[in-house]
Amino acid sequence: MEKNKGIPATIGLVAFFNPIRNRVETFVDNRLNTSDLDFLGKTSTFTENFSGESVIEGFEEYICENLMQRLPIKKVTLVSFDSQMNSFKFNEIRGSDIEENSSVEDIHGILAQNLVRKNYITNENPTDIASFSLILPIIFEDDYKWFLALGKKMDKSVYSRNDEKALIKLTDRIRLSLKFILAYDDIINNRYIHIINEKNAIIEKYRNEIKHLKTGNPENDQKNNDR
Repeated sequence: MEKNKGIPATIGLVAFFNPIRNRVETFVDNRLNTSDLDFLGKTSTFTENFSGESVIEGFEEYICENLMQRLPIKKVTLVSFDSQMNSFKFNEIRGSDIEENSSVEDIHGILAQNLVRKNYITNENPTDIASFSLILPIIFEDDYKWFLALGKKMDKSVYSRNDEKALIKLTDRIRLSLKFILAYDDIINNRYIHIINEKNAIIEKYRNEIKHLKTGNPENDQKNNDR
């Protein structure tokens, strides 16, 4: 409940930090009309449709849903490294029946580098990141590693240099919002961990007192026996 209360204010700040006036060029490749990518300037509206989601889940869903609706591509995904799984996972995916939060295969080590990767020949294995035609890093740091991956274009043409430039601008804008949301998420999680630790300490204190009352004080018992 506490997390849901923080969503509207958080998204308002996300929108404030978002460079909404930096529109992507409208003159790029007509086969991939990236001018439609300006939907990210309306970041503050995604909670209207995904109010039941956490902040991060709603943001992921909003990005992937809009990309599928606005661009002529077959599939799209946001992937990130999960330290507990010790692998990358499909955070959100559209246009594929791959299960969300499942492990990503990366036989070519594409996700090990902070580089834009274009695959002219894609892997047929849908769980492999190489099954996507264009992979772009969003965040590549020690604590967080996130990528945006796009499938083939509907007309089967390859992604042009102008497509790449426009999509790199998009990932720059996603990065700004995403880093703020991740920071917010860390603050919330750390606050809850601190509260939980405090409650556990109190519980442990009372458990010891109850145990002491049940077992009695050995020194007092010995004095009573001497009398």
